[in-house]
Amino acid sequence: MKKYFLSLLIAIPFTISAQTNVTIDASVTYQTIQGFGASDAWNTDFVGKYWTTSVKDDIAKKLFAKTFDSNGNPEGIGLSRWRFNIGAGSSEQGTSSNIEMPERRAECFLNQNGSYTWTKQSGQQWFLNQAKTYGVEGLVAFVNSPPRFYTKSGRANSDNTDAFGTTNLKDGYYDDYSSFLITVLKHFEENGTHFSQISPVNEPQYAWGSGQEGCPWKNLEIKQLAEQLNTDIVDSGLTTKILVAEASNFNDLHQSNGNADKCDQIWKFYNTSREEYIGGYSQVLHGLAGHSYWTDGDDATIKTVRENIYRESQEQGGIELYQTEYNLLSKDYSDYLINSIFLGKMIYADLSIAGVSIWDYWTALERERWDQKNRFYLIRLIPTGGDYGELNTGGTISIDKNLWVLGNYSLFIRPGYKRIQISGADDLSGLMGTAFISPYSSQIVAVYVNWGTTSVTVSQTFNNLPAKIKSITPYLTDVNNNLKLQDTISEGSNYTIPARSVVSIVVNLENYSAIKAQPEKNPGISIYPNPTTGRFKLEVTNSVTENMNLSIKDINGRLVYTNSINSFQPQTIDISDQPSGVYFLQTPTGVQKIVKQ
Repeated sequence: MKKYFLSLLIAIPFTISAQTNVTIDASVTYQTIQGFGASDAWNTDFVGKYWTTSVKDDIAKKLFAKTFDSNGNPEGIGLSRWRFNIGAGSSEQGTSSNIEMPERRAECFLNQNGSYTWTKQSGQQWFLNQAKTYGVEGLVAFVNSPPRFYTKSGRANSDNTDAFGTTNLKDGYYDDYSSFLITVLKHFEENGTHFSQISPVNEPQYAWGSGQEGCPWKNLEIKQLAEQLNTDIVDSGLTTKILVAEASNFNDLHQSNGNADKCDQIWKFYNTSREEYIGGYSQVLHGLAGHSYWTDGDDATIKTVRENIYRESQEQGGIELYQTEYNLLSKDYSDYLINSIFLGKMIYADLSIAGVSIWDYWTALERERWDQKNRFYLIRLIPTGGDYGELNTGGTISIDKNLWVLGNYSLFIRPGYKRIQISGADDLSGLMGTAFISPYSSQIVAVYVNWGTTSVTVSQTFNNLPAKIKSITPYLTDVNNNLKLQDTISEGSNYTIPARSVVSIVVNLENYSAIKAQPEKNPGISIYPNPTTGRFKLEVTNSVTENMNLSIKDINGRLVYTNSINSFQPQTIDISDQPSGVYFLQTPTGVQKIVKQ
């Protein structure tokens, strides 16, 4: 057993009043992270259409950039997921859509005569292209309602008066809705934008009678839609995975919560004895998505709810859990900084207690109105006419600390990182910590959230590291700093976590394997999705010689796949029979890493 002792010290303008010993064990691993993301819903289309290019460029850089400035400070938070809302057509209906706020209406690519207009949602498409350009690994298409032409109400929301109602999708229109989604996915795929996931249902427990696009669904209706969409994806040759079921809160995933036909989803969707069982569909992700709203009232609730869904997920075959929407909708602090640090606390709880492998924020962009402070945005929009002004007149932005708090996770914990064991930092009222190891096993990232009002001195012990520590670099987010680079730390000193702060500690390890140390060089091809469950697309991006050989080797140099490239058309590669881990795709022109989950 290798042990490395680390106590970290930095000058902090707080009185040290507590000390704790933390142990990080790299040999005990948990979930593999798929990514951290945010949604483009509601305001992004207006900003993309009407705001200046310089403002839009600044927004995109802050959300997607993984680069650092000349002083070593991050230029963005490097989101690895971007959720693109496929609209249902409420925008074309205007005020008759039963949606009062214009920005909460959405255009639909589908027209009433069955044709498609691909220039719609142009503002959202601008940011989608920016996400792609910056190399965001997971582009996710999500839908709040089927196209209004396919709904019983004729709108993108329902006539149901309560949450017990059936879906607003017309009877017999499951195949039409699925075909619509396939048409959209294929259009973007053929134009170079690959959606790794499609989420066709959102918060099915609600009635969705007004206010925004939305559609109720019962569990059996979700199963019917998943079955139809799974068949159509396979038939189309797409590799997109289906993400379900975006429960309105975590309680709907594990208990009878209101309507018996819409809750207890972990057991009902993944117990083979149930008629709602979806575990046998190849394109359905082996997990369930829920939202963290309304489960953040106090520490006991935060802990118990997440323990319950984790336990249930393990009992039903170890399915994955995903948190795909959260902001402080159900929490209301009057202080901007406290709101942001509480956000860090909730990310910690979802990762370490619920064990989620996806964590997505809700609205990336929003105005600040009605004394809501910074509860609903990563970046604040300030229209030319003020906070209550129209979004189609342009405006400026303000970068909020919420962005940088999320960045402590999103920038450093990349897809394919595994959560590892950390003990001594699990106090929901004080210091909380999560730790992760990279697919190369060459880096460990520990993120600490100090929710307490006093600073905490941390002494760390690292057990079972695969290599010696090479460098230790902290990044601080507190009242005065935004993910700011701190002085590099040597082993054997103490580090103090300030009160009301989030700190990322990046520990680089010495290379210990020639193949792990092998630098990546663009081989002139693109592979997606990556990380992958085993089956992925390979597409030539640069000129390539005829019948150029390629091979895939595992981290120990074992050959697992060989073939040749003789076409610019996307090719499907399948290494599903191989265990999870890091692989290297090699051609005569370069090497590219593949992470198999």
